[in-house]
Amino acid sequence: MLEMMIVLIIIGALLGVGVPAFNEALERRRIDGIVDELQAQIALAKSEAIKRNVEVSVAFTRTGDATWCMGIDEDDTAGCNCTTANDCTVDGLEKVLSITSADRLDLPAAPEFNGGIGDGGDNGFVFDPATGALTDLNDNGNVEIETEEGNFRLRMTVSPLGLTSVCYLDTYKPVGGYDQCPSP
Repeated sequence: MLEMMIVLIIIGALLGVGVPAFNEALERRRIDGIVDELQAQIALAKSEAIKRNVEVSVAFTRTGDATWCMGIDEDDTAGCNCTTANDCTVDGLEKVLSITSADRLDLPAAPEFNGGIGDGGDNGFVFDPATGALTDLNDNGNVEIETEEGNFRLRMTVSPLGLTSVCYLDTYKPVGGYDQCPSP
């Protein structure tokens, strides 16, 4: 009986330490996965602009407290509305990445892009078909993604050349594979 109690105490202690670490690992994987997907979609937009020889826009839309989407649209420099069915398309196929509250990821602030798209909005950018760079070389910007639990926050930067880089903010826990963001 004493041995059984000792075993139960040891199991309880291991679970007390292991469960939070496991939850944090899942949280880290969620944010890492969405950043990978965003980078892939932006690379797709850039390659489609060059391949199809048309301007391709990338636009972010906040649709609620913890819901947002990113859409890619060809030949529409005004950007698309990723909340409207078939408004964001490339070669007739819908290109929308939607994040809901079930994904437990948030855009803590609106994406910030200098120059922007359409009527001067700052929610996205447009790729030039000749160079694969942004159509406005003064344009660049950031999208920050944070886990619902608030332990991790990554900043993805899109350069005027259309290249993405990712870093973690110094007031949050590090995410493996990413450097700390430089101080402003």
